[in-house]
Amino acid sequence: MKTRGVVFALLVLVFAFPALAQDANTITYNGFSLSFDSALAQHVNIVQISGSESVFPPLAPHMRFFLYDEFPPAPEGLFDRGAVVMVHPTARFGSNAGAEAALEQLQTLLDERPDLDVFMTVGEDMSGVTLPFLPAIAAGQVVRARAQYVETPQVRGISYVTAYRQDMGPFTSGEFFYTFQGLSADGTYYISAVLNFDTSLFPAELEPFDPTTFNNVEYLNQSIARLNEAGAEVFTPPLSLLDDLVQTFVFE
Repeated sequence: MKTRGVVFALLVLVFAFPALAQDANTITYNGFSLSFDSALAQHVNIVQISGSESVFPPLAPHMRFFLYDEFPPAPEGLFDRGAVVMVHPTARFGSNAGAEAALEQLQTLLDERPDLDVFMTVGEDMSGVTLPFLPAIAAGQVVRARAQYVETPQVRGISYVTAYRQDMGPFTSGEFFYTFQGLSADGTYYISAVLNFDTSLFPAELEPFDPTTFNNVEYLNQSIARLNEAGAEVFTPPLSLLDDLVQTFVFE
């Protein structure tokens, strides 16, 4: 469930303000700017994360831009409603093994550009080829769908739909998120953007199931296929809002 990201609520908010969006709003902070449509959010909350080894998994230093509608309270968690953009200086990854691993995998993907179809399947032994994601989450990345390469004059990366689980069982409608994982053109920043959405492809509440007969591998692959084949109308808010947001990223 989305509450699996509760560990991030332990971080300290050091800078925050609401901003009323018109049709679009542009926010610039510490040399990074983005523009967001009012259909995506009405407010922005900026949080400076200093990094911490005291939480699990450890966090690398970064800025978070929370984009949301209701105010107050302002969101501080990765899986709160709305969207969040995280900007990580790669020079400050230091000894953070999770951040370094994500960076290395993403660089390899963008340099070699393999077919992303291989990532959108789950093996019979429950194995799957995961895609890079920051910050690290204390759960398993169980599905990857709608994966594609993304490139703009400022960033290059991948976007995909995913879900993280610590258990097995059917999905609910609010359990997935759409993410962009990318690098600035000069490679000095790792950018992670997350859009939390609902989808009519899955029920709003967990439906009864028999765990003794539930075929998790088959279910996961069927879920990936449904996500890949679905039209834009089954996702709320539209996934295109994150695609459009990524196009506005600028490093000054």
